[in-house]
Amino acid sequence: MVGKASLLVVTGFSVLFLIVVQNFGSITNRAVDNYVDYHQETVSHNIAVSGANIGANAKYDDPNWNGSFPNIPFQGGVLNVTVQGNNITSIGTYGESIDTVKVLLAPSSFSEYAYYSMWEKENPTGGPIWWTGSDTVRGPFHTQDNLRAYRHPAFLGRSTSHKGSLIYYESKKKDKPTITGDYKPGYN
Repeated sequence: MVGKASLLVVTGFSVLFLIVVQNFGSITNRAVDNYVDYHQETVSHNIAVSGANIGANAKYDDPNWNGSFPNIPFQGGVLNVTVQGNNITSIGTYGESIDTVKVLLAPSSFSEYAYYSMWEKENPTGGPIWWTGSDTVRGPFHTQDNLRAYRHPAFLGRSTSHKGSLIYYESKKKDKPTITGDYKPGYN
């Protein structure tokens, strides 16, 4: 009886270990499949987000532009961007994964600016406003007037002026401002 019992115990443990090993193999295969799926979904989403940024940049450069960027190879996948009015739709494809990002553009708000002015021609003393070397604006700057610079003022962020002129007090060499972001003259 001892031999038969031992044989049954060994056979039982063998079957049990075979089942456990098979489950470990299955878990390993599923983990790899999950990783591949996650990677494809992440890359397709990143491609779609990049496309939305490309579309937003094109719309920023030309607010009247409507169009598309079809079938652009990007990061090992494909990018499709459509801009219609204030709507941007970007589709990123990578492997078997497809992701869509939609963006609705809204007009800028006054509160987004560190400094915003309607005019800089007259101040309380009667003369125009001149930005000087001791002036620093940290953040977006906009004036509906011309931008006047004296002795290198600093604008640390995107800077725009509606009338489109950067006026120097003496000369560009002596007065050119430091602008760390873009400067766009003639911007509404």
